[in-house]
Formats: sequence, C-alpha cells, structure tokens
Amino acid sequence: MKKRLFACLLAACLAVSVLVLPASAASLNNSAIQTAITLGAMDTSQTGSLDAAVTRGAFAKMLVSFSAYRESASQQGNLGTLYKDVPGSSQWAPYVRIAVQQGWMNGYTDGTFRPDNTVTLEEACTAALKLLGYKMTDLNGVFPTAQLNKAQELGLRNQLARSQGQTMTYEDCAVLLYNALTANTASGGAYGSTLGFTVANGQVDTSTVMLKSLKGPFVAAEGTQLPFTPVSIYRNDKVSASAELNRYDVYYYSESLQTVWIYTRKAAGRITAVSPSASAPTAVTVAGTSYQLGSSAVASKISSLNGGGVGEVVTLLLGMNNEAADVITGAEADEVFYGVVQGAARSLVEDNGADVLQRVAVMCTDGVQRTVNVDKSLNYPKGWLVEIRVTPEGYIYLTDSGRAIAEMIYERHQLLSRGLMSLGVDEQTATEDACRIEHVISQESFEAIKRHLHMTAEK
Repeated sequence: MKKRLFACLLAACLAVSVLVLPASAASLNNSAIQTAITLGAMDTSQTGSLDAAVTRGAFAKMLVSFSAYRESASQQGNLGTLYKDVPGSSQWAPYVRIAVQQGWMNGYTDGTFRPDNTVTLEEACTAALKLLGYKMTDLNGVFPTAQLNKAQELGLRNQLARSQGQTMTYEDCAVLLYNALTANTASGGAYGSTLGFTVANGQVDTSTVMLKSLKGPFVAAEGTQLPFTPVSIYRNDKVSASAELNRYDVYYYSESLQTVWIYTRKAAGRITAVSPSASAPTAVTVAGTSYQLGSSAVASKISSLNGGGVGEVVTLLLGMNNEAADVITGAEADEVFYGVVQGAARSLVEDNGADVLQRVAVMCTDGVQRTVNVDKSLNYPKGWLVEIRVTPEGYIYLTDSGRAIAEMIYERHQLLSRGLMSLGVDEQTATEDACRIEHVISQESFEAIKRHLHMTAEK
C-alpha cells in the first residue's frame, strides 16, 4: 500500500519540482529543495529564485519546518508583539517565537529581531547546531571558527560553497537543513530519525518525508472547500483540471506539495463479513469483495454497527488503494447504478459442491466499472444497457422496467456529456457533471436540450 501511495506522492512532487527547478541544481540540491518544499520550509514559488538571500525571519520558518514544531506553528494565531519589529500579525511571528524559545536564534539587546536582515553562513550553522542539541559552550574555540568547524565535522556544510561572512541563499539553507537530517544530534543518532523519518547510510528516505505531509482521508460534504488552491489535481488517480468537491467525495491533500487527490469510487452491497472481528475490524466484505478500512474512524463506525454490520446494506466510500474511507448506512445506502455491459465470465467454484459462477463487468455512467455476480443461467451480452441495484444478495440486475430506466439514463448521459464537451468542457469534467445532471433533470428540460443540440448539429 505504501509503495502505491508513495508513487502518487512522488508523481505530485515531480509535477511540482521538475517544472521549476533549475537545470544547474545538483542531485543533493534537488532532494534538499524538494524536502524543504514538502516540509513547508519553502513554497513552490521560491524555486524560481533559489539564489535569493534568506532573511532572519524566513530562516526562522525554515528551522521550525525542519523541527518537531512544524505542525503546531501555524496553529498559534496572533501572539501579540514579540519584538519591536515583529508584531503578532507578522508572517514570521509564530516561527520567530518558537526559534527563540527553543534557543536556536536570538533577538538583539535593543529589543529587535531584525527579521529582514540576511543570514550569513556562520549564523545559519550556529542555529543548525543548536537545532541538533549542541551547546555552543562545549565547542572547541571561539565564534565563528568553532561553529564552522563543528558544522564541517558533522557534514552540515556538504555541497555548500559559502565562506565565513557570506550571505546564505534559499538553496544554501535548504541544503544545510537537509544535511542536518542525516547528521548526528548531540545525544547521538540521526536527527531525521527523531522527526519520524527513515535515515540509513547517510540518506533520508524521502518517501517517509512525503508521507508525513499527506492529510486525509476526508469525506466532502455539501460546500466543502480545500484550505488552499492546488497546483496538481488527481481524480481517481488520473490528472484532472477540476478540484471541485462534491458530497461523498473522498479526498486527501498535501498543502506543502499543493496537491489534492479526489476519489469518487463507491462500493454498494450487503456486508457479508468483517475481519478479524466485529469489535476491531480492519477489513469488510461487501458484495463479495473485501475492502481494507482506511482509517480508525471508519473502523469505529463499522464496529458500532450491530455485529459489525453483517447483513446490512451499505455503501463504502473508497479512497486511495480502494480502501474504505467511510461507510453510509440506512436510506442513504440505497444505491442504483446504470451502465453498459463490458463482458461476462464464468468460473468453477467448489465452496459447497461444484458450481458455476458468472460475473459480469458493467461500466457505469459514474465512470466506475463494477463487477456483479449474476445467475449462471442468465445472458448479459456486451453492450447491453442495465440497471444495478443493491438487494439482499448484493448487486443484481433488474429487468424490463430496470432496462427501460437504464436506457433513458444512458441516453441522457451520452447526450449531456457530448453537449458539455461541445461547449469546451474537458471530457472528464463533462462526464462527471453529466453523471450528476442526468438523475435530476426533468424530461421536459432534457428534451429541450436534446432538440437544441440536434438543431445546432444540423447547421
């Protein structure tokens, strides 16, 4: 699961970084810059000016982002005046407060912090050493030679071409702090390990850094908005232009990567099993398919159902790796799907004596292909329009009236999606919007749109 999740995150990182990193950046620098972006020390807009000088305020943010306090910094709010030149409303205020409280940086005796002053190599190395827990009084020599020598000994200055007194750039600071992740702390052991990252053979496992930035799964309600405007959008694991969230959409995001993953997949049917137990479930079987539970919240919801919900008709909201992010019960779980048969397959099963199982694949109008167990004696040819409804047996096709409804819905879906695309809407968005409209539009309005599109096509 982690490999596939990392692949999604890596794709997002590449989408963000490959387009903006300069060709001159070395391999280590690429890793350092991407890690800085992932942890929130920098944002993607700064990759266009990596050679810009870093100020004391910006460096305080970078230090905090590479620390155990990175999550709490943004939650502090307006803290009142810290220094004469750092009011509580300053963008640097929460980071300066933490950096000073932890002893990584200091203000000046005149009551200022001078957040706009640039940072030199020796100042940055001193702060990084303090971040690692080293006491300046224990170093051999005097400032700044002692600090620079210790930083060199620990590998903090690897790939840094700066000398004493020179101003640090964003790229320099990203490399310095990335090196700090692999450096030993004063108490021993790699600093990155204390933050929950995997460090081995002097290398940081960037997948663990990326996973730390991922938030979710969340389930959208009516009107749900993302906390930021994403740069990269994935919908059902495919690149999308639309970040619109609709009710019951499952979504994840990484604010530092400016990326969102949205899933509209569902699984509806009767729960036939939970494992390993109803009181502590990690997986649930619905309509013959087992799904892993993607969070403690959905596990708690399943366990709260009588007997783990076995025998109940539910709809699972599926997220990354088809894991269940939430479960809908009661009247809301009554799902009806319409689609086109893609094919059928028969197989021999011997659970309770030899028998033949027929499974039919249906591409539904919501863009999801569903596989349904059906009576072996029935015939569902490819291209057949069908309606799928949840019943006590799981999925089952309805006939006659069900087929008539399916044909009506399918006609609406095809015409509406083509009409939207003719107006310039991209295919994926048009298909998704048509899926929503087709169920609520009146027959009168649909016929009017149909006539209009036919007249337009004839001109």
